[in-house]
Formats: sequence, C-alpha cells, structure tokens
Amino acid sequence: MQSKAQLEAAVNSGVRCVYLDEEIEFERENGVQYFLAMPYIFRERTIRRYERMYAKIEEKYDGILIRNWESYAWLRQHAYQKEIRSDYNLYIFNQKAKEELKDLGIGQGTAPVELNDRELAELGIGEQAFIAYGYQPVMVSAGCIKKTSASCDGKGGVLTISDRYQKEFTVRCYCRDCYNVMYNSAPLFLADKAEEIRKLMPAQIRLDFTVENKEQVKEICKIYMNAFTEGKKMEPQIREYTRGHFKRGVK
Repeated sequence: MQSKAQLEAAVNSGVRCVYLDEEIEFERENGVQYFLAMPYIFRERTIRRYERMYAKIEEKYDGILIRNWESYAWLRQHAYQKEIRSDYNLYIFNQKAKEELKDLGIGQGTAPVELNDRELAELGIGEQAFIAYGYQPVMVSAGCIKKTSASCDGKGGVLTISDRYQKEFTVRCYCRDCYNVMYNSAPLFLADKAEEIRKLMPAQIRLDFTVENKEQVKEICKIYMNAFTEGKKMEPQIREYTRGHFKRGVK
C-alpha cells in the first residue's frame, strides 16, 4: 500500500494482511496484520534514519517485508523478534533457496514473478505469497530521474514517463532515500486464473496497489474476493492488463 486511502479501502474490503510504506499512518483494526515494507535500496543515509525509527518500528508493526539483504542484516543486528518476510526480488528459484530462507528465519517468502504455473508447481509455493495483481516494478534506480530530466526538488512523489511507443510508465520517487521505482504500464491481472492458482496452494494471495485510488482498490478487492473466496469466474474489468510470466515463464 502506498496511501492511507488504499489501506482503508483494502481493510474495509476484508483484506487481513497489509504491507505498508513507512509514511502511512494507521489505527489498528482487529484481525488485521500490519507489515512494514522496507525500502528497495538500503544505504547508509537510510540506515541512519531507520536507526532513529527502530523502537517505533518494533512496537508499531506486526512484522517486516524486506526487499534486500542489507535490510535483513540490519534487523538481525538489532535482534528483531517479530516475523520477517521477503519480497519477490529475493529470489526463490529452487529448493536450496527455500531451505536457505527457512534457515535464516524468514517466515514467508514471495513466489518469483518470473516463473510460470508449471515451474511454480514444481518449486512448491505452499509457504510463499503469490502476487496476483498490481503494477509491477520494471526498474529500481539509484539515479535521480528528476535531476536527469530537469532538477530534483527533494520532495519525492509520482511522475509519468513515456517510451517510444507512447506507453506511460509511473515512476515513484523516494527522494528521502534517493531512488526511484518505475512500474509497468499495465497491471498484472490474474483473477480469472483463480482455479489454476488455487491448485498451487500458495500461503497468501497478494494484491499490490500503487497508483490506484480508493474506489479502484475497492473494486479490485471485490473482484479477487469473488474469485478466490466465492469461486466465481471473474473476467478482466480493465482494458489493458498483462499476465506477467504466469504462462510464459523465464525465457
């Protein structure tokens, strides 16, 4: 989740586990788990800021989602006792990787977005989250995109860039930590593949919200609840979407 409006819409729609950017304030709802989604890049300037935040982090959240090994090492230095989960970019491509994450004390991984349904079945994702919706990151850059295009005001925020085919890509600028995340021009949509996904028996179905407004979050949650909890056949309600690698796999 990247906004309080998204969080409220998701929780009111029945979502019971949420991953939050650090700036999102919340009041606890019964039965909801709140995980801090740590930065994609964890350099010294970010570590210094997180050192000042550690006591609040430990108290406020039920666990943490890490996106790099620097974050993991920092948490271990602090003897962090709550649950640590890993994002999809800490790759679990084989049984050895699964065993290693378990040995490291990571409670739940995230299934690789590059593997197709056959490869995921062979791997086994019974202890992993499966991302079934969202604008997926296509690039994380430590180079300042604002400075490259004009000048950086240091305020962060969201901007849009276009490629030579005039497809628009949303970029979120994390100026506080000096990096950018560029998202795909179309969201991943797999609600109509719910039956195939259920056969994989993932530990969790995950919906990633980035640029969606409150009403869009409510509608997407409703579609996925109908598909995965009610067993209804749900067709795509959006004009442009991608299947990611669910059928294609790694080339």
